[in-house]
Amino acid sequence: MPVGCIMRRCAPVALALALTLLAPMAAAENAKPAAPPFPDLDRLKKSVIPVQTLQADFTQTRTLAELGMELTFTGRIVMEKQGRLGWFVHTPLAYACILGNGRLVQWDGESNQVLTLSERQVPWLKALQESLGNWLGADVDAIFQDFTLIGGSEKSISLAPKTPFLQDFIKTLVLSFTPDFTQVDNILLLEVNGDSMLIQFNHPVLNQPIPEDTWQVPPKPRQP
Repeated sequence: MPVGCIMRRCAPVALALALTLLAPMAAAENAKPAAPPFPDLDRLKKSVIPVQTLQADFTQTRTLAELGMELTFTGRIVMEKQGRLGWFVHTPLAYACILGNGRLVQWDGESNQVLTLSERQVPWLKALQESLGNWLGADVDAIFQDFTLIGGSEKSISLAPKTPFLQDFIKTLVLSFTPDFTQVDNILLLEVNGDSMLIQFNHPVLNQPIPEDTWQVPPKPRQP
C-alpha cells in the first residue's frame, strides 16, 4: 500500500525506502574507520528549486522483510506546499490517498469505498503531511528540524530522525537529488521494523497549477 496511508500492512504511515549505511574501513589494520561522507549543504541549499507545487509519476518498491517479499507500485503524486498532497496508485491495483484540509481521504479501487478520517481521529495527521511535504519539496532547513545528518554522498543526504513521532517507524531517511541538485530524484527509507521503501520520481513538473479535478475521489478515469 502506498506511502502515507493506513489501509494495509504493506503501507506504513509515510513515504519510505531503504539503505544500510556503513562507514568505510581504512585498509590499515590500526586505522580508525573513515567518517561517512557529507554532501555540500551550502551548494544544495543554493541549487534546489523552491517547490510550491509538484506533479510527478512514481515507481514505488516496497520490501517486506518478515515475508521476504518485494512489491512494486506505479502511479502519480501531486503536492501543494502547505496545502494538499495526493498519492494515486495505478498498478497493480487502483488506490488513492489525499492529505489536506485537516483530513485524510482514502479510496480503494477494488471495493470502490471511500474512507475519510479527521485530525481528531488521527492526531499525527498534520505532522505526517508536513514531513512528507518537506521531503518532496526538498526543504532542507525544515528537514533538519526533524532529522540529524548522519552521512550521504555528493548527490544525497542520509538522515536519522530526532523527533519521537518519526523515530517510531523510521530508522534512516535518504534523499537523493538530480545531477544538477535542483530537486529530489528519489526517496529511500529504512524502517524500524526492517521493511523498506524506495520511491523513484519520473517526469516531475514543478510550480505549475494543479487542475482542481486532480483531487477528485474517486479519481477521474485515466486517459488512455
